[in-house]
Amino acid sequence: MFSFVHGFAQQQPTKRICDTIHYEFIQGKIVIPVVVNGVKVKYIVDTGGKTGTMRDIAVDMKALSTGTSTSVSDINRAGTNFQTGILQNVELSPNYKLSRLETMIFPMTGFFKELGVAGILGGDAFAQSVITFDAREKIMVINYP
Repeated sequence: MFSFVHGFAQQQPTKRICDTIHYEFIQGKIVIPVVVNGVKVKYIVDTGGKTGTMRDIAVDMKALSTGTSTSVSDINRAGTNFQTGILQNVELSPNYKLSRLETMIFPMTGFFKELGVAGILGGDAFAQSVITFDAREKIMVINYP
């Protein structure tokens, strides 16, 4: 019994954080503000995808090249290779910050330009969190340790 109580007493409580991010709903897409290396941009939230950033904006954010590429394919198995880079100092909210985030580097895309976004913020950006959306308030709530 003593070893159980001793082990239980040594467990450190986990501090949980809950942040709220206001989003825009543009052409059926959820778009959130993000700050990368001090550069304010907007990204489409795509929790089922991987993060990708248009080349010119990645350069403005001082993305680091990894020297590698990632292959992306569609349902018909038609694939495209994209270079990868590392975004540093990514701030999604006042408390939810990532020191580094891998991104695919996209060519200039008219669709992204039209929406006024830098690219897609994929599920990899939210790997350590639980996300909930409140459509009435147009907020995204991030819970994480």
